[in-house]
Amino acid sequence: MKFIHKTKGDVSPSGKNPVFIHAMDADNKLRDKVAKLLFMMNNGHTYAVWYGDEPERLYDERGELDYIGASVFIPVVTEHYLSWCNRIGGKKLKAFFEELASKGTAILPVFNDPEHIVALNKLVGDWHGIPLDSKLTIGLFSDQINRFIPDSELYEAVEKKAFNGKLFLSYRKKDREEALKVMKAIHNTSSASAVAIWFDDFLVAGRDFNDQIEDKIKESDAMALVVTPNLLEKGNYVQRLEYPKAHDKFSKRVLPVEAVETDRGGLSSLYDGIKNISDLNDLDALELLMRQSGFAPPFISRDRDYLLGMAFYLGIHVEKDMERALKLLEGSAKQGNVDALEQMAFFYIAGIGVKRDHDKAIEYKNEARKILVSQMDKQPVESIHRLYKLLYGVDGLSLLLRSRDRCVDARSADGQFLSCMDKISPSELKEYDLYRAQALNHLSDIHFDQNLSSQMIENALKHARDGIEIIDASKNKYDNEMQFVYAQLIAGQADCYKAQGKASQAERYYKSASEKAISVYRSANDIEYLSLFVSVNINLGMLLREQGYAEMMAHPSQSINAMQPARSYLSNAVVKGRELVSVHPTINHRESLAIALLDLALVTPEKKQAVEYLEEALKIAKELVDETGDGSLDPLRNEIARVLRKRKGSILKKIIGVLIALLVILMLLKLFGIVDFEPWLRQLFGMQ
Repeated sequence: MKFIHKTKGDVSPSGKNPVFIHAMDADNKLRDKVAKLLFMMNNGHTYAVWYGDEPERLYDERGELDYIGASVFIPVVTEHYLSWCNRIGGKKLKAFFEELASKGTAILPVFNDPEHIVALNKLVGDWHGIPLDSKLTIGLFSDQINRFIPDSELYEAVEKKAFNGKLFLSYRKKDREEALKVMKAIHNTSSASAVAIWFDDFLVAGRDFNDQIEDKIKESDAMALVVTPNLLEKGNYVQRLEYPKAHDKFSKRVLPVEAVETDRGGLSSLYDGIKNISDLNDLDALELLMRQSGFAPPFISRDRDYLLGMAFYLGIHVEKDMERALKLLEGSAKQGNVDALEQMAFFYIAGIGVKRDHDKAIEYKNEARKILVSQMDKQPVESIHRLYKLLYGVDGLSLLLRSRDRCVDARSADGQFLSCMDKISPSELKEYDLYRAQALNHLSDIHFDQNLSSQMIENALKHARDGIEIIDASKNKYDNEMQFVYAQLIAGQADCYKAQGKASQAERYYKSASEKAISVYRSANDIEYLSLFVSVNINLGMLLREQGYAEMMAHPSQSINAMQPARSYLSNAVVKGRELVSVHPTINHRESLAIALLDLALVTPEKKQAVEYLEEALKIAKELVDETGDGSLDPLRNEIARVLRKRKGSILKKIIGVLIALLVILMLLKLFGIVDFEPWLRQLFGMQ
């Protein structure tokens, strides 16, 4: 299988972030659509898209894919793709995806039909995807890609500060596998462990290819030569151009490393001046070769270890090596480098190079938080920015703690953040209205708390009011993000009033939060805002359902309309919940939809319609349990199944009742001689 590349402007892919798109031949148009999305991003010029000309052979040749070192692997999930998946087999395919993740490659499926991504996840695990036919696609795609591939500032820092030397790697294209082994062996030496190695990583000849090769040889401290019998083919590119430029034109030291046993005499005849060939498997000889070439062990520091770890994770001037990256980043994290701590947390959340473990991620994020707090006196502005992102950004620590039933720790972190805001000068404090409001928003969240006390509810209510007051007085109060936090704070007040038993106040605030959430969603087109709208409407629908039950008990004659308000809001939740799941079928979004369907079924008088809602909800719940193995989802699945059995049972009872009534009528008709069924029965059963 050949690997083909595309870049924005059709320039060389050298130095660009590799993204591999895996699409079946029948889906080439979708593959090209994904590539176009990538290039449409603000930093689209920094990516190189790769794909194979025989995509069905990818699994058998995954070694070549690993050598590309793709930062992101994008499967285009369609019926054709799922057919290929089924041919490979779920167990093998899951192992393949897990191997990619273990090597540091992020997996980002794209799809048109949400049923397809659900089907893929049943085979390979939980990889949330991006829809290709939604108005939210560009934003979602950009957010995810940028999350997996750090910005250009990191690349510049790695290039300037991570390495203590440069090697040019010369090898025949057909020796890719051997070249990778040589790079790893060189980096296994203490002397060259921090040496940048430039190699053409699947570049093909182009208008600037020869000039680029010459520039890189000139810039390097030495040239490493991968020795195999393929070097003995006369007229090959290494012999004609690379070796003469290094050895003759620039007088670079050539470091030959024998990866496959090769005729030394033939080698000397074609490469004049070659000597001191080291065996790939002789680490001592390689160590000596590196030392003699002027390379020395790097000065160890936590900041350098972080940058070098990121280099091996991303493949910046070195081969991608997740094992080495983790070792360096863990070491840097233990020494207190905040960037390394946050990167390790990201790995554990995303399951890249390690198994997903949110508790482990919390450990790393908590340590980073403590360090940033300790730096507030010296670097208040920089530290507060980083603290805010750590606590309330994507996979923020505050929400992570609450999701693990650690609400006390979460509130402590939120409160500490507000205290840190006191370090900001009063003249600058107004610029951080959003930060303060967001912290208060999290402090007002009582969703995750168990055994709420009246004092806890009062405290939460006060925090919500304080947050709203800050936004109302802010000059930036009409910004979309501000308005979103505003909607969350209103919903938080509603939750508190509901917990206090103040139904009318809770209803009023839920309605206000619902209107605000859908308004800001229409303005900003952000999936998170739609998620809030669904959540608020579920809570409001449940509240109105309880009121409906009370009204039915008090006024049975008016019960026919008692549930209409609840039906209205729960219907909104289901409609938007389906839209949300079609765009971003995460576990949380699908769970919310299942809950909305269950609650809507409970207030739907038409039995057939209610059963349809319940069957849809049960399908979702079963899929979630099967995919995740999460026992916390069992109660939801069991409750839906229980209600469904009850509803179906009531329908069956009606049918049985009708049949019994018909039978009684027929028997009476026969008894009074009005109708004689005997001739008809004889004819029906063929009796004479």
